[in-house]
Amino acid sequence: MPRAAFRDGLNSLSFRTYLAWAAAGILLPILVLSTIALLLLMRAEREAAQRGVRETAHAIVLAVDHEIATVEAALRVLAVSRVLARGDIPDFYEQAKAARTSENSWILLFDSDARQLVNTRFPFGTPLPTRQNPERVTEVMNTQQASVSDLYRGALTQRHIITVDVPVPLDDGKRYVLAQAFFAEELSRVFRARALPAGWIIAINDREGRLITRTHRAEDFVGKTAVPPLLAAMQQSTEGSLVHDSREGIHVYDYFVRSPKSGWVVVVGVPTAELEAPARRATLIAAIGALSAIAVALGIALLLGRHLSRAIGGAAQAASALGHGERTPVPDRSSIDELNQLHAALAEAGRTLEHEHKARSDAEAERERLFSSEQTARRTAEAQSRAKDEFLAMLGHELRNPLGAISNAVQLLMMDAQASRPSVMARDIIDRQAKQLSRLLNDLLDVGRAITGKIFLQREPVELAAAVEGAVDTTRVAGRAALHTINVDASPVYIEADRTRIEQIVTNLMTNALTYTEPDGVINVSVKAEGQDAVVRISDNGIGMSPDEIERVFELFYQAKGELHRKGGLGIGLTLVRRLVELHGGTVAVASEGHAKGTTFTIRIPATKAPQDTVSPALAEDDMPARRILLIEDNDDARISLKAILESAGHTIYEASDGLRGVRAAEDLRPDVAIIDIGMPELDGYEVAKALRKRTNHTMLLIALTGYGQPEDERRATAAGFDAHLVKPADIGQIRTLLAASRRTGEQSVS
Repeated sequence: MPRAAFRDGLNSLSFRTYLAWAAAGILLPILVLSTIALLLLMRAEREAAQRGVRETAHAIVLAVDHEIATVEAALRVLAVSRVLARGDIPDFYEQAKAARTSENSWILLFDSDARQLVNTRFPFGTPLPTRQNPERVTEVMNTQQASVSDLYRGALTQRHIITVDVPVPLDDGKRYVLAQAFFAEELSRVFRARALPAGWIIAINDREGRLITRTHRAEDFVGKTAVPPLLAAMQQSTEGSLVHDSREGIHVYDYFVRSPKSGWVVVVGVPTAELEAPARRATLIAAIGALSAIAVALGIALLLGRHLSRAIGGAAQAASALGHGERTPVPDRSSIDELNQLHAALAEAGRTLEHEHKARSDAEAERERLFSSEQTARRTAEAQSRAKDEFLAMLGHELRNPLGAISNAVQLLMMDAQASRPSVMARDIIDRQAKQLSRLLNDLLDVGRAITGKIFLQREPVELAAAVEGAVDTTRVAGRAALHTINVDASPVYIEADRTRIEQIVTNLMTNALTYTEPDGVINVSVKAEGQDAVVRISDNGIGMSPDEIERVFELFYQAKGELHRKGGLGIGLTLVRRLVELHGGTVAVASEGHAKGTTFTIRIPATKAPQDTVSPALAEDDMPARRILLIEDNDDARISLKAILESAGHTIYEASDGLRGVRAAEDLRPDVAIIDIGMPELDGYEVAKALRKRTNHTMLLIALTGYGQPEDERRATAAGFDAHLVKPADIGQIRTLLAASRRTGEQSVS
């Protein structure tokens, strides 16, 4: 056929024919895309089913670990029995019977030669053989770590059992191993606790691949090694999947996970036919739906073609009438939107405008509602922030009160020159640990304020070398560096800083270095000027850091993964270091060449010129006259211990256990000094200070000794009339300095 004739034939096609060609062109890509979508759906359903198997395996691992952890916890509680410590094995036998975590388990006690001393499965006194696997007793005693055994057959029961072993070191040098044993089938309760599909095969294997228990035919296969394909996969990886034939000859998809706690492997097997069934079913449903939709679309296209032809004919008649100046006939309303829009354009425009106005009004109302919600949310957030600050303040107060009493008691003990060596050792331990608790508490409270920008620096010219040496000396005196060598190379350089915060920075870095450096390690501290900066470097030859740890070392609550970090810490010290350095306009960096190659922290703070020399007269304590001091404190321990310390220095001490009694005592006695606790019931320390300033005189030295240590607390104390604000546990030397300063300045304010 000539091309022109073919083109004329196309031009002369009816509208229905054009519509049929258009429908074919639309449906063809739909069919292609539907096929692709069905294939993707099948794969997604298959992956979803496999994901369900993986999640089940992980859940069962967690359940098994929980069972083991429960047994281990019960054994550790039993291990500290006083009955066992004094060697009363018969009474310990009765305790052990009551400590079992289940009726089908029993507790055993072994000595260092793996002899059974206790076996609660048999009456006490029954002859007991030596443990079949004595090497486990030796291993647990040497490592001093709890351990879970592999499957083995008991000598007395002749059944497959498992034991959880815990070391029991005693103060007299004796060592035992405490164990709880249970039959392998006891672990099947972790299956019964879950609604698992009947066709799934779930098994628990020990570290050697031997079957411990199984959901199907466990009694036939317990103690047997996993099938070769599964065993090989378990030996090569801690987690994975494979497809193979089960012991029953079923083609299964297996997913296995090795427990990090026990080393056992949980295997979840699902018949491949069952695994593929949901995917095939979903694909079939989707295919039927797609074909039905295509069929409906074809029917609708044919129906619309007929209606459209009629609509076009009606539009042609109306156009002809309009051309002849006749009234345009309004055809019956049809399903053809274009024709209806043609005869109702103005009405539609009016409705559209009305809708726009309504939509604009609704949008404005919604904006107002969102703005109101945002304001409410902001007020709620501010209230929560205030509540958090109040909680931290109360936490500091409640913890510092007992710390203050402990510190005072230690000061009293230090005054006893005749104390025995054990007493001195115990006293020094209490002193060091109290200071450690105080440091941790200060860091915990400071880090919250540092993050929210609520730390205010008391800046002054600070000789950095002296501040660093002071912090290092404090670390030495506290006894934390007794097993390490510390070298200090400090050159004079001045900075504009808060000396207390600088010492806090250095103390935190020294604590970090000591924590992650083995005993007999070396820590080098240097201070010098480099260009416009004062630079502090603290280096150690400790465990070092990986690149990942260097990136995260300043994160809040982050701690390095290693054995030495078990010495303690909250993971906030370095976060606080970075924030305090930044508040001083400086930077802190960390470098390490890798594992066991040490770590170096470098602090840079802008240097300043040295101030003109000023000489402060020394405060001599020996010639300080006795003072009349009133202690107002509701904590009996803190009050009594501080009284004893001050009395030993020759002062006359009066007491009051609450604010009301304190005000009356001050009016009657007119003491030289009043040391007042802030957090007292009824009449707090601020109100006491205001009352004393109003009713007595303005020469009495008022010292706030409190657990509230935030900057706003100090400002509030000053506003109430206090001359000084000390945070518990306060150094007795600080109180003596305040007493001496008040004498030298003629009883004037020393705040």
